[in-house]
Amino acid sequence: SDSLASFFSGGTSSQLIRVSQTGTGPIDPSWNPQVEGTPYTLSFADGNLLVGGGLYKTADQVRLGFVALNADASPEAAFDAEAPGGAIFAVGAQPDGRLIVAGQFAKADGYLRLGLLRLNADGSVDAGWNPSYKGLVRAIAFATDGSAIVGGYLSEIGGQSVNAIAKLSSVDGAADPDWTPDLEGGVLALASDNAGFIYAGGLFNHNSGTTYQRNLVRISDSGTGAVDTTWQADPQSKVEELSLDGNGALFVRGQFQTMNGEPRKKIAKLLTTGPSVLDLLWNPQPATQMYEIVADGLGSVFVAGGAFSLAGGGYTAGIAKLSASGVGVADPLWKPFSGRLARHIAIDAQSSSLFAESSTYDPTSGIDTYYLTKHSPPGTGEADPSWNPTVNGAVACIQVNAGKVLIGGYFTQVS
Repeated sequence: SDSLASFFSGGTSSQLIRVSQTGTGPIDPSWNPQVEGTPYTLSFADGNLLVGGGLYKTADQVRLGFVALNADASPEAAFDAEAPGGAIFAVGAQPDGRLIVAGQFAKADGYLRLGLLRLNADGSVDAGWNPSYKGLVRAIAFATDGSAIVGGYLSEIGGQSVNAIAKLSSVDGAADPDWTPDLEGGVLALASDNAGFIYAGGLFNHNSGTTYQRNLVRISDSGTGAVDTTWQADPQSKVEELSLDGNGALFVRGQFQTMNGEPRKKIAKLLTTGPSVLDLLWNPQPATQMYEIVADGLGSVFVAGGAFSLAGGGYTAGIAKLSASGVGVADPLWKPFSGRLARHIAIDAQSSSLFAESSTYDPTSGIDTYYLTKHSPPGTGEADPSWNPTVNGAVACIQVNAGKVLIGGYFTQVS
């Protein structure tokens, strides 16, 4: 098919829709899953759309906050839930196609599952995998051996005490008793480099007895889960997002003002190899709050929400295209729009497209206007005028997966 599926959430009517990539982005009226509740996460597996969030009903069937939708928008029966009111915060796909699902729920398909479960490739609950944890999982990553790494506000898994992060058995979900990084606080972001290390960010501290680290650490994904005390990032406050570029750099977003004792306002570039951790040159210095950071792995970093100084004077705002090298200068020619607040962006590497959500506010009428746009990362970033679906409420997330744009938010009408 030449259509690009887009899924929207929010409002009191159907929370998910599909629009075409071509033309003006018309809605497919035959695709209507009739979701009640707010979806938070979307992804694809084996031809199904996987939806997680504060769902409680889909096509008049009770759901757990997570549902797989077939190509015709009908719900996959294997994902039925017995307890309404659930919410999903994180979903991770194992290399073998099974899914780890975390959130706030109590039951699924008759199985008692207090906030964490695994689904088989056919969508059924894995009866033998039951971590039974206390706390809240907010992030999922995978070790090189395929084991799930979960992070959040955790105190116990299967009767074993843990601190914020744990490595779970692929057999039964039990916490590995030997893998104990011991982070005091909460983990909000995880990233795996697929080379033996897990990067964990959040609001926590780690004390090895000789070395003190906080809010961002690098951990061996095997053995005892040793925290690398030679890799010292030391953000002074909370880390909320991590983006590895595949070229030896880790881009970090959070509420910090310093990194390694150097001024770094909300974003920083860290090096995953070599003796130095902080890139001492890269310092874009955003002037406002930021909401999303995405490294494209091709030499650029896109940031939504911030205003950035330009070389030679002036600012670029809404979405900035920053160089991933040097001082991180903003591209003065890449100005997809002005006067808008952008919160969410996603890059489709296959089609070399950037999808964005932005908004304007009219103080006289008190009305927000929301925009969904498609841009080309090269050149000036001008929006594609032929791709122009509009919504009457805020968009909460945008993801690109296998040629599809997945969009969730808080609105009731799309045209």
